[in-house]
Amino acid sequence: RPVAAQREGYLASVAAEELGRAAVLLGAGRARKEDPVDPGVGLIVHVQIGERVERGAPLATLYARTQAQADEAEPLVRAAFQVGDAPAPAPPLVYRILR
Repeated sequence: RPVAAQREGYLASVAAEELGRAAVLLGAGRARKEDPVDPGVGLIVHVQIGERVERGAPLATLYARTQAQADEAEPLVRAAFQVGDAPAPAPPLVYRILR
């Protein structure tokens, strides 16, 4: 199920923790270490910070076993993406090299 942009603009930020919570709700992650992981579910993010997005364009796609799981995860995924009016600088790929 695609999760579409609610407005046009530029992707300003993505809350990775919210995406992780959504993945757990879908069954792709664990809330407790004894929880099973379903390799057939998850999400794909389609845009990067700084990219222009059009209203209705997919920001991510959810893969769920049930409609209820997708319904529960979608608001978290939608809230994880912040679209702004101006292009945001892309975060650095490497913050620091440890030697």
